[in-house]
Amino acid sequence: MELFNSKKIRDLCKMHNMTFKELSEKIGLTQTGLQGIFKNNSTSIDTLRKIAQVFNLPIEYFFSPIEEVDMMDTDGTMLPARVEKVYYPSQSQIAKLEKQVEDKERLIFFIEDRNLIELAITAEKVVRLFKEKGMSPTDLDSLYEIFFKMEDFDKAVHRNHVRDPEMIKRYEEWGKRI
Repeated sequence: MELFNSKKIRDLCKMHNMTFKELSEKIGLTQTGLQGIFKNNSTSIDTLRKIAQVFNLPIEYFFSPIEEVDMMDTDGTMLPARVEKVYYPSQSQIAKLEKQVEDKERLIFFIEDRNLIELAITAEKVVRLFKEKGMSPTDLDSLYEIFFKMEDFDKAVHRNHVRDPEMIKRYEEWGKRI
Protein backbone atom coordinates (compact mmCIF):
# COMPACT_ATOMS: atom_id res chain seq x y z
CA MET A 1 0.00 0.00 0.00
CA GLU A 2 1.32 3.46 -0.86
CA LEU A 3 0.57 6.53 1.23
CA PHE A 4 0.91 10.18 0.36
CA ASN A 5 3.37 11.82 2.73
CA SER A 6 2.83 15.59 3.10
CA LYS A 7 5.79 15.79 5.50
CA LYS A 8 8.03 15.48 2.47
CA ILE A 9 6.68 18.81 1.18
CA ARG A 10 7.54 20.48 4.50
CA ASP A 11 11.03 18.98 4.39
CA LEU A 12 11.58 20.20 0.81
CA CYS A 13 10.51 23.73 1.73
CA LYS A 14 13.02 23.76 4.60
CA MET A 15 15.75 22.29 2.42
CA HIS A 16 15.19 24.94 -0.28
CA ASN A 17 14.64 27.81 2.19
CA MET A 18 11.18 28.31 0.72
CA THR A 19 8.26 29.57 2.78
CA PHE A 20 4.84 27.99 2.50
CA LYS A 21 3.60 31.29 1.11
CA GLU A 22 6.17 31.16 -1.69
CA LEU A 23 5.28 27.57 -2.51
CA SER A 24 1.55 28.28 -2.48
CA GLU A 25 2.07 31.18 -4.91
CA LYS A 26 4.18 29.02 -7.25
CA ILE A 27 1.52 26.28 -7.43
CA GLY A 28 -1.49 28.61 -7.52
CA LEU A 29 -2.96 27.68 -4.14
CA THR A 30 -3.90 29.83 -1.20
CA GLN A 31 -1.88 29.39 1.96
CA THR A 32 -5.00 27.93 3.55
CA GLY A 33 -5.19 25.39 0.72
CA LEU A 34 -1.57 24.42 1.28
CA GLN A 35 -2.15 24.11 5.03
CA GLY A 36 -5.09 21.81 4.19
CA ILE A 37 -2.67 19.46 2.42
CA PHE A 38 -0.61 19.18 5.60
CA LYS A 39 -3.64 18.90 7.87
CA ASN A 40 -5.43 16.23 5.80
CA ASN A 41 -2.27 14.59 4.44
CA SER A 42 -3.88 14.49 0.99
CA THR A 43 -4.17 16.54 -2.20
CA SER A 44 -5.18 16.23 -5.84
CA ILE A 45 -2.80 14.67 -8.34
CA ASP A 46 -2.72 17.97 -10.28
CA THR A 47 -1.56 19.91 -7.22
CA LEU A 48 1.01 17.25 -6.49
CA ARG A 49 2.34 17.51 -10.06
CA LYS A 50 2.77 21.27 -9.61
CA ILE A 51 4.65 20.78 -6.35
CA ALA A 52 6.86 18.13 -7.97
CA GLN A 53 7.65 20.57 -10.81
CA VAL A 54 8.63 23.33 -8.36
CA PHE A 55 11.20 21.03 -6.74
CA ASN A 56 12.12 19.26 -9.99
CA LEU A 57 11.19 15.86 -8.58
CA PRO A 58 9.13 12.94 -9.83
CA ILE A 59 5.62 12.80 -8.39
CA GLU A 60 6.47 9.39 -6.96
CA TYR A 61 8.76 11.07 -4.43
CA PHE A 62 5.74 12.06 -2.34
CA PHE A 63 4.52 8.49 -1.79
CA SER A 64 5.77 5.89 0.67
CA PRO A 65 4.62 2.29 0.91
CA ILE A 66 3.68 0.98 4.34
CA GLU A 67 4.46 -2.58 5.39
CA GLU A 68 3.01 -4.31 8.40
CA VAL A 69 5.56 -5.99 10.68
CA ASP A 70 5.25 -7.63 14.06
CA MET A 71 6.93 -6.09 17.08
CA MET A 72 7.05 -7.27 20.64
CA ASP A 73 5.69 -5.05 23.42
CA THR A 74 7.56 -4.76 26.73
CA ASP A 75 5.27 -7.38 28.26
CA GLY A 76 5.99 -9.88 25.49
CA THR A 77 2.75 -9.42 23.49
CA MET A 78 2.95 -8.97 19.73
CA LEU A 79 2.01 -5.53 18.41
CA PRO A 80 1.50 -4.55 14.77
CA ALA A 81 3.80 -1.70 13.80
CA ARG A 82 4.40 0.21 10.60
CA VAL A 83 7.75 0.53 8.92
CA GLU A 84 8.18 3.06 6.13
CA LYS A 85 10.25 2.23 3.06
CA VAL A 86 10.99 4.62 0.21
CA TYR A 87 9.29 3.54 -2.99
CA TYR A 88 9.04 5.19 -6.41
CA PRO A 89 6.39 3.85 -8.79
CA SER A 90 7.57 3.55 -12.38
CA GLN A 91 6.41 5.80 -15.18
CA SER A 92 4.56 2.84 -16.68
CA GLN A 93 2.62 2.35 -13.40
CA ILE A 94 1.68 6.03 -13.41
CA ALA A 95 0.69 5.87 -17.08
CA LYS A 96 -1.44 2.80 -16.37
CA LEU A 97 -3.27 4.58 -13.53
CA GLU A 98 -3.80 7.69 -15.66
CA LYS A 99 -5.27 5.50 -18.43
CA GLN A 100 -7.61 3.86 -15.92
CA VAL A 101 -8.81 7.31 -14.82
CA GLU A 102 -9.38 8.33 -18.45
CA ASP A 103 -11.32 5.11 -19.12
CA LYS A 104 -13.52 5.71 -16.05
CA GLU A 105 -14.19 9.30 -17.15
CA ARG A 106 -15.18 8.09 -20.63
CA LEU A 107 -17.50 5.50 -19.09
CA ILE A 108 -19.14 8.14 -16.89
CA PHE A 109 -19.63 10.41 -19.94
CA PHE A 110 -21.10 7.49 -21.92
CA ILE A 111 -23.55 6.60 -19.14
CA GLU A 112 -24.55 10.25 -18.71
CA ASP A 113 -24.98 10.59 -22.48
CA ARG A 114 -27.14 7.46 -22.62
CA ASN A 115 -29.34 8.85 -19.84
CA LEU A 116 -29.68 12.16 -21.68
CA ILE A 117 -30.71 10.36 -24.86
CA GLU A 118 -33.34 8.42 -22.90
CA LEU A 119 -34.59 11.69 -21.35
CA ALA A 120 -34.88 13.34 -24.79
CA ILE A 121 -36.72 10.35 -26.26
CA THR A 122 -39.09 10.19 -23.27
CA ALA A 123 -39.84 13.92 -23.43
CA GLU A 124 -40.58 13.71 -27.15
CA LYS A 125 -42.83 10.67 -26.64
CA VAL A 126 -44.76 12.38 -23.81
CA VAL A 127 -45.34 15.51 -25.88
CA ARG A 128 -46.42 13.45 -28.91
CA LEU A 129 -48.82 11.41 -26.74
CA PHE A 130 -50.32 14.54 -25.17
CA LYS A 131 -50.77 16.11 -28.63
CA GLU A 132 -52.55 12.97 -29.85
CA LYS A 133 -54.86 13.12 -26.83
CA GLY A 134 -55.81 16.69 -27.75
CA MET A 135 -54.04 18.56 -24.95
CA SER A 136 -54.64 22.32 -25.01
CA PRO A 137 -51.77 24.59 -26.18
CA THR A 138 -51.61 26.17 -22.69
CA ASP A 139 -51.23 22.78 -21.02
CA LEU A 140 -48.68 21.79 -23.64
CA ASP A 141 -46.66 24.93 -22.85
CA SER A 142 -46.71 23.93 -19.18
CA LEU A 143 -45.46 20.47 -20.09
CA TYR A 144 -42.64 21.93 -22.20
CA GLU A 145 -41.67 24.25 -19.35
CA ILE A 146 -41.41 21.30 -16.95
CA PHE A 147 -38.89 19.65 -19.29
CA PHE A 148 -37.05 22.87 -20.09
CA LYS A 149 -36.40 23.62 -16.41
CA MET A 150 -34.54 20.32 -16.02
CA GLU A 151 -30.77 20.74 -16.06
CA ASP A 152 -30.38 17.37 -17.79
CA PHE A 153 -32.80 18.39 -20.52
CA ASP A 154 -30.61 21.43 -21.16
CA LYS A 155 -27.62 19.10 -21.57
CA ALA A 156 -29.64 16.83 -23.86
CA VAL A 157 -30.49 19.76 -26.14
CA HIS A 158 -26.90 21.01 -26.24
CA ARG A 159 -25.59 17.52 -27.09
CA ASN A 160 -28.13 17.33 -29.95
CA HIS A 161 -30.09 14.42 -28.48
CA VAL A 162 -33.42 16.24 -28.81
CA ARG A 163 -34.54 15.71 -32.41
CA ASP A 164 -38.08 17.14 -32.47
CA PRO A 165 -37.72 20.46 -34.37
CA GLU A 166 -40.80 21.98 -32.70
CA MET A 167 -39.47 21.11 -29.24
CA ILE A 168 -36.07 22.63 -30.09
CA LYS A 169 -37.74 25.79 -31.41
CA ARG A 170 -39.88 26.13 -28.28
CA TYR A 171 -36.86 25.46 -26.09
CA GLU A 172 -34.92 28.28 -27.76
CA GLU A 173 -37.90 30.65 -27.44
CA TRP A 174 -38.31 29.69 -23.77
CA GLY A 175 -34.64 30.46 -23.16
CA LYS A 176 -35.04 33.94 -24.65
CA ARG A 177 -37.97 34.69 -22.30
CA ILE A 178 -35.91 34.06 -19.17
